[in-house]
Amino acid sequence: MQQYAACENTNAGKGAALNKKQIPAPAALFGYSHLYGGVPGGQAEYVRVPKGNVGPFKVPPLLSDDKALFLSDILPTAWQAAKMRRSNKVQALQSMVPVQWDC
Repeated sequence: MQQYAACENTNAGKGAALNKKQIPAPAALFGYSHLYGGVPGGQAEYVRVPKGNVGPFKVPPLLSDDKALFLSDILPTAWQAAKMRRSNKVQALQSMVPVQWDC
C-alpha cells in the first residue's frame, strides 16, 4: 500500500485524496464554513432558515428577544460544557461571553 500527501502539487494525479472523496457535511450549522453546510451566520436579528418548517419554533410573545437570544447558542454551549465535565470537583470557568458557568 502506498501513501500519498493530500496535495495535488506534490503528487500530481495521486494526491488530493481528500478532494477526490465525496464527503457530505455532517450537519448544517449557522455561521460555519462549507464543511458544516456553508449556511451564513445565525447571530443576527433576521436570518434565512433553510427548511425552516422542521427545526425552528416560534418564540412565545411573553419572552423578550434579549432573553430568547440565549437559547440559540450561548446557553446550550454552557449547558453542554457542564454536562461533559470530566471531574466531580467544582471548577469556576470565567469567559468573555455573556454566559458564565461553574463546571
